[in-house]
Amino acid sequence: MILIVSIKDDLHALAVQDRIRSTSDRPCHVIESDDLIDSSGFDWARPDADGAGRILLPARGGVAVDLADARVVWWRRASFPQIGEDEAYSDRSAFLSGEWRSALLGAFLTGFTGSWISDQERTRTASNKLLQLSAAAQLGWMIPATLVSQDAARIHAFCAGAPGQRVIAKSLTATRGRTMAAIALTPPDLEQADLTMCPAIYQHFIPGTRHLRINCFGERIAAFAIETEVMDWRRDHAARMTPHPLDSRTSELCLGLIEKLGLEMGVLDAKLLDNGDICFLEVNPQGQFLFLEGATGVDLTGLCAAFLLERADAAAATTGARRPHTAAV
Repeated sequence: MILIVSIKDDLHALAVQDRIRSTSDRPCHVIESDDLIDSSGFDWARPDADGAGRILLPARGGVAVDLADARVVWWRRASFPQIGEDEAYSDRSAFLSGEWRSALLGAFLTGFTGSWISDQERTRTASNKLLQLSAAAQLGWMIPATLVSQDAARIHAFCAGAPGQRVIAKSLTATRGRTMAAIALTPPDLEQADLTMCPAIYQHFIPGTRHLRINCFGERIAAFAIETEVMDWRRDHAARMTPHPLDSRTSELCLGLIEKLGLEMGVLDAKLLDNGDICFLEVNPQGQFLFLEGATGVDLTGLCAAFLLERADAAAATTGARRPHTAAV
C-alpha cells in the first residue's frame, strides 16, 4: 500500500493516487492531514516486545487503513490546522491541531517500516534556504551573492556593491495561505524599508529571462525552461514553458544536492544565464509540478507515480528486515 499525506483536495495527491490505482494493483490512499476533525478510524495499540500492534489511520473517503500494510509514505504537504469552514482560529482549534499532529506523527514514527518520500524531519530541515545554498555551493553549484541580515548598514553596503545596484529580496520561509514572491529592490526602496524587524534574504540580481524548474523523482529528472521578462516567473501566467534537456554534470549536481539534503525527491529552481551557465536558487522538497504538465504535455504525474511504485516494490522486498523508525527519548 502507498499512503499520501497531504492537505484536503490536493490536486497533486489525487492525480498521483488516480494514476497509481489505474496502472497497478497496489492500494493507494490519501490522508488529508488538515481535515481529520470528526473523522473516524484512528486507533493506536501499543506494540508488544516483538513490535506487534495495530495502527489504523483515517484516510480520504472515510476509509480506515492499517499502517502495517504501508510500504511507502509520500509526505506530500502535511499540515495540521483542524479548522472548520465557518470557524476562526481559536484555542480550541489550536488544541485539536496539536492533538492530531502528535497522534499522526506518533503513529508513523512508531509503526511505519517502509520508505519515506521524503522523511518528514529531513523534509522540514531541507526546506531551510540557508542550508540549501550552503549545500549547493559545497557541491559546486553557482549561487548568487547572498546576504541574510537585519543589520541596515550591512544590507546597504551589500546592495551598493551589486552590479548596477540590482538586488532582490525574498523571505526565508513560506507564509501559510500566501505566496511570497521575490521582489526587486532599488536604493529608494531600501531607504523606506524597515530592515531591522527580522532577517531577510538579499541577493545580487542574476540577469536573464530563462528560468529552470527541475523535477527530481528519485533518479528520474524532468527539467523545464520558463521564459519570461518577469523576475519571479510565478507572477507571469503567460510565461512560455518547454522541456529542457540537462547535460550530465547538471543532472549529477541535481541528484547530488537532493541526496546531500537527505531527500528522496525535490524540485529545484535555477536561472539559465546567456552564456549557458546555470545558477542555483532554491529547492522545494515537495514543489508543484502539475502546471508544467498542463503547459507542456509531459507526463509528470506518471513519472511521480512510477517512482512511488518502484519504491513500494523495493520496500516490500525488504519487509521484515527493517524495524520501525523511533524517535530518541
